[in-house]
Amino acid sequence: MIKYIIILSILIFSLPVKSIGNFSTHTLASDDKKDITYYLFQRNNGESKNLLVLIQGSDCKSVIRNKRMIKKFGRVIPDSDLLLIEKYGLNENTSKQDDVEIEDDKCPKAYMLNDSPKKRVSDYIAVINLLKKNYKKVVLLGGSEGAIIANLVTAQSDVSNATISINAGGRYFSDDVIYSTIKNYQGTKIDDEVKNLKNLLELMKEGKLPDDFIMSTHGIRWWKESLSIDNQAVISSIKSPILIIQNMNDINVNVESFDNMRHKINKQNVTFMTYDGLDHFFKNSGKEDNSSIVIEDIEKWFKQRH
Repeated sequence: MIKYIIILSILIFSLPVKSIGNFSTHTLASDDKKDITYYLFQRNNGESKNLLVLIQGSDCKSVIRNKRMIKKFGRVIPDSDLLLIEKYGLNENTSKQDDVEIEDDKCPKAYMLNDSPKKRVSDYIAVINLLKKNYKKVVLLGGSEGAIIANLVTAQSDVSNATISINAGGRYFSDDVIYSTIKNYQGTKIDDEVKNLKNLLELMKEGKLPDDFIMSTHGIRWWKESLSIDNQAVISSIKSPILIIQNMNDINVNVESFDNMRHKINKQNVTFMTYDGLDHFFKNSGKEDNSSIVIEDIEKWFKQRH
């Protein structure tokens, strides 16, 4: 894990987020020269008892530009302060548009080559360790890749009291990649496509591709680490309360693999919730947003356990 040696925590400026408030921007410096930028919104003049950490997915987009995530899920723990942590190589100026992923050819190379689950996990642990003394409870909430990061942070540290993991799929990321490829494939030679993809994933997992290899805005480091994660083992190792949510019409991850995994995990601290008919983005077949239903259920779950 990276050793963090200097705490700057300097207020640089505030970014308004409609219906939420102003986030102050801070920097935590580290000896690997890959400093962490994080954003903190204090809702009650520094008197909040809880800290809600929102963890974004794998998109090439500054977390502060993820306004939909902030507006929707920033309210699941009422009156909590909110914490966002930037992925290395991205910042609020990387893109001028909110809720829009940066195009592949404009995604910063520094981000693509350096982003990785291990880097993200160590960044979250470092920042939360700095802040947790100010709060009674720290709650992690992540979606897609962010859900995997939330699981890993909880499994590898004691910085959180509860975890909410949304639409992360099943046990292995490779299953999700293959499943999504099949569901979205438009050609006629799907068997050849899957065979080639499996061979490529194996090369990436073994680290047998060039250091500057990039696919889907992710470098070889990200691919190798992501493909090596056993999400079932990670969840099984967690002892604190964890809520795992999966939308069952999700074609971005393997819902069949998820279903198999959830039936193999039988622990009192682990709660599973599934939503039939909703996709990865909480939309039904009519493209209507049903995230409010999921958010209400998260609120109820948290109140029952805290």
